[in-house]
Amino acid sequence: MPVASYVSSLHSFGAPVNFDQVRIYSRRLGTGESGSSEPPVAEVQLRTGGDDTPLAYFRRDRDTGSQVEVSQAEYNLLPRRALYRQDAITGALLEEVDRATYLSLPPAEQGPVRDFDQGDIREDVVNWSPWSPPLVLDSTGMIERPVNLPSPRQYMQLRFDFHGDAENAIRLERLEVEHSPRLVSGAVGEVALAANPTPATGVVEVAGGVDTTFTYDIRTEFDAAGLDGYRGIRIEAFPAPVFEQLESGTPLAAAPDFELRVTEAGFDVLFDPVTRQTNQPLRVTFRLRALEHNTPVYAWLLGDDDVPPHPVAAGNANDAVGTGTTNVFTIEAVPEVAVTLDAPVISPNGDGINDAADLSMVLTQFTSGIDITVEVCDLSGRRVRQLVSAARAAGAYADLWDGRDDSGALVPPGLYLCRVAAESDSESIEDVKLIGVVY
Repeated sequence: MPVASYVSSLHSFGAPVNFDQVRIYSRRLGTGESGSSEPPVAEVQLRTGGDDTPLAYFRRDRDTGSQVEVSQAEYNLLPRRALYRQDAITGALLEEVDRATYLSLPPAEQGPVRDFDQGDIREDVVNWSPWSPPLVLDSTGMIERPVNLPSPRQYMQLRFDFHGDAENAIRLERLEVEHSPRLVSGAVGEVALAANPTPATGVVEVAGGVDTTFTYDIRTEFDAAGLDGYRGIRIEAFPAPVFEQLESGTPLAAAPDFELRVTEAGFDVLFDPVTRQTNQPLRVTFRLRALEHNTPVYAWLLGDDDVPPHPVAAGNANDAVGTGTTNVFTIEAVPEVAVTLDAPVISPNGDGINDAADLSMVLTQFTSGIDITVEVCDLSGRRVRQLVSAARAAGAYADLWDGRDDSGALVPPGLYLCRVAAESDSESIEDVKLIGVVY
């Protein structure tokens, strides 16, 4: 069929597993000739679950309105629903209708249940993840992506949407999921400010663009036999966090032996294997400069090199910490450009002392690249040097002015203006710093 949708049955992996990569093989079919300007595509989505039903069933008490979760079998035995049509304006109950008619009514006319218990069906958001963002297939070949869904979990479900025409279509030929046994029964983590582990609001809030010290507490469980355990922790965020300290035990004390590996997105901390017999609380202290209003901090347990990392979920990892989250929020929720100069006066005479001005720039709350201009002007406003003219994303940047103009010649002594401008779709921000040049 050139246009179709399909939702798979649940696939069980036999036990909770950690997911790594998904590979999807597809083939484009047809003559290649079509009256449509849109190519055929197939969209693939996945979700993972901890039990064998993605739906949750509830019985609602007719008198109190309270709800109790029940099994699907129990739900199907609930008394018949008495379904009424309700006037959208007055709220008056009108005639009783059959279920098909009731469900076809506009939402404003869906009335309450009268005289019978009412059951509700909804997505099970506790035991099942949302559907993943679509993976789009539009040609013959293979794509590979990280699964990036909660694990360890036992079940996976897939859904597909095919869009083509009579001459062209996409066929899904094979789908492979890399997985491995879970390292522990469960792993929860909790991020907090090192200076305030129990905020009154329970929210981790900091000033944007300021280097701040955080703690990441991790608690692991070994409820099942035969689990391999782990030998390291990976922590990642944007921008990349900087490691400060590893602690373990009860009470927490500095870990004596570990190996630190800095990565592009954060760092790995490796240590002696942790098993059911040696399991104990862990805390990682790190620095992070939050640049976005909501900055998630991700953590994984590391096994052997060929084993996918085991995700750490947000939760209560330490009773002395009061956040239960792994997200950091900035106090400011609006775009901001912070500019500082390391020296107000430079003397570019080649003696190695104050030969150039270092311009530090921090962009916060920008969700995509914005146009940045950095230029040096004389007091009349005439530009003498353009340092930056490019799109930049949220982050910290360092630029340097060596006292030369666009031709490479040293500028005359005097006062100059360093102008920084940021242009986004919704915001224009400008800052000016004064620089003196002496010889």
